[in-house]
Amino acid sequence: MLREALADHFQSYFDRAKDQDTILWFDPDEEYVALLDHLTDVPLWRYEGTLLQVRYRLIERAPGERAVVYVPIRQDDAEILRPFFATSLIFRERLYRFLRRQGFDFPEDPQVAHEIRELLPRLAARSIGKGRAFWEYNLANLERARETLLGNFDDALLRFLAQAQVTLAELKGEKLDGLFFAQLESAYGLSATTEDEPDEVARRLAAQLILTCAYTQAEVNLREHEKVSVRTAPALARKSRCLVGPDLGKTEQLRVPVSGSQDLVAWFPRGVGSFRTPGPYNYVHGGLSLQELVVPHLTVIQQVVGRPVGVRARLPAVIGTAQFRVTLEPMATSIFDQPRQVTLGLEKAGSSVMPPLSCVVTPGTPSTLDVFLPMGCALEPGDQVRWPLSDAVTDEVLAEQEAISEVDLW
Repeated sequence: MLREALADHFQSYFDRAKDQDTILWFDPDEEYVALLDHLTDVPLWRYEGTLLQVRYRLIERAPGERAVVYVPIRQDDAEILRPFFATSLIFRERLYRFLRRQGFDFPEDPQVAHEIRELLPRLAARSIGKGRAFWEYNLANLERARETLLGNFDDALLRFLAQAQVTLAELKGEKLDGLFFAQLESAYGLSATTEDEPDEVARRLAAQLILTCAYTQAEVNLREHEKVSVRTAPALARKSRCLVGPDLGKTEQLRVPVSGSQDLVAWFPRGVGSFRTPGPYNYVHGGLSLQELVVPHLTVIQQVVGRPVGVRARLPAVIGTAQFRVTLEPMATSIFDQPRQVTLGLEKAGSSVMPPLSCVVTPGTPSTLDVFLPMGCALEPGDQVRWPLSDAVTDEVLAEQEAISEVDLW
């Protein structure tokens, strides 16, 4: 359809007057390049060599000879052809606008319309021999357009995982590598480019799949287009995720022979789809979705800077002697807790009774401190004292406890 529309457009120009014999076709982004070999009924001159050669050929052609000169550059960069601008039809219409002029609509969502516009040159290559229905189908829905170009994306991923180098080379040959990696990031959150090493991308993808696989969800509600009708298939067994029978015919679903049987085959719906069977349409585990087929190998390297361990002190409520022992217990909050250096003081009325004691508390192991009250510390029987426990680095108060002195050190 697109090829015919272009040919009709050029021919209508030539038919307006006999002296209209030149069309300069500027296509700097090469959006139409896939159609050139198929424009057999158009007097097409393809740009080869230099613009100077194009100009010379235009000057030397026979009088009245028609020419559609395809030049994959901007008109502003073709200054040497300026003498022909006034006497030629200048065709530089983007493929998007040309399709709109043929009566095709694009999605109203600007972002979706923009993404479809990016796919138009590849869709043009696939449109050869197809009619308006091809464009109406693909321009109405971004997912349809992507599937037309890539096929079933899960199948493309499986091929990439099996033969990364070969699959990427095929995608590059069709100029679909950018679309493939964009879809990969959209579906699985894996960012990669055509410049990355294919085998390394495949390895990262296998690891990433474990984070996005269906095992994190018990059931997935299915949409209508994911339910496959198989009412006419002569099945012996009919399940939502499997169909078994002899001579089931042709199908676009996954089809495999049943081991140990001469004529039995099994069908499996693609992705998370479901065959139409009685009851609710829910997908449960066990089918041939990509997530069920790929066994990822995941290497986790975790770099965690743990917090210092919490500390709780077992302190005496009554001080009965000038020499005693206190215990500091670690309070772990995670397996990554780090040792903490603490200081323990003894104060009376806001003044220190003894020099602060310091030690390092290690996760999993209680620490003990021997306390010696010095002579002349002015601690008398009945005094109220306070034990402050602090982080030695940040001075954060970890615990405070009051005590009563029953010791007269004088």
